[in-house]
Amino acid sequence: MSSMYLLSTATVMAAEETHSINEELHAMAPVFGAVAFTLFVLGLLVALSFAPRGKSPEVGEYQDPAQLPADEQAMLDSVHAAPRH
Repeated sequence: MSSMYLLSTATVMAAEETHSINEELHAMAPVFGAVAFTLFVLGLLVALSFAPRGKSPEVGEYQDPAQLPADEQAMLDSVHAAPRH
């Protein structure tokens, strides 16, 4: 028996096994998608949990910009300042 014959037989057998594995993976695709979606939603919830919404002023709390705290007033002043080139 030549080594080429054994090589081609091994190649055919490997290709047949790979085909069955691919079919099993295609059947599992919805499960993988559901797991990935769940992980992304959990990641979104974790990211949003760090948002400082509890410290935000209520709508209409500061009608006059002069009433803003000093750090927020300084931030607004830097935004409205003329750009330096």
